[in-house]
Amino acid sequence: MTNRIAIIIYIIVSTSSCTQAWFKSSNSEDTRIIDCVGNWEFIEFHGDKEARVLLASKAWHFDLLSYPNQLIAVLGSDTIAILYENVEWLPKIGDSVAIKPVTRKDGLEGGMKLPTKINYKDKRLNDLYCSVKYCLYADCVELRQ
Repeated sequence: MTNRIAIIIYIIVSTSSCTQAWFKSSNSEDTRIIDCVGNWEFIEFHGDKEARVLLASKAWHFDLLSYPNQLIAVLGSDTIAILYENVEWLPKIGDSVAIKPVTRKDGLEGGMKLPTKINYKDKRLNDLYCSVKYCLYADCVELRQ
């Protein structure tokens, strides 16, 4: 009987310490992602461009906050984030997309929407947030290959 109680206590203690370690790791990664997104420079661009997708996040809503679809992509030699509203289509990693400029006030239903910040289990995907220099609002169109 005492062995069972000791085993139960051991399981509870070891489980709680593992959970605490996971939460600390997750919180520090969340903070890192938030810091990286905070360093993005929001820009407007001119002319149609072509970009290659590195990461795609679907639009979602939480309470009163709306997050548009978001791509992290390579445009020329820069890694950029693209916010767009086409909810029927989400490209795959490696796809090429045509991006067409929209102004900040005209795009995304006339209002500012927030970039998506997802903490992926694979930290290499999270590193993409830190590699982004610029964020822009655009219409994205799939390029047929």
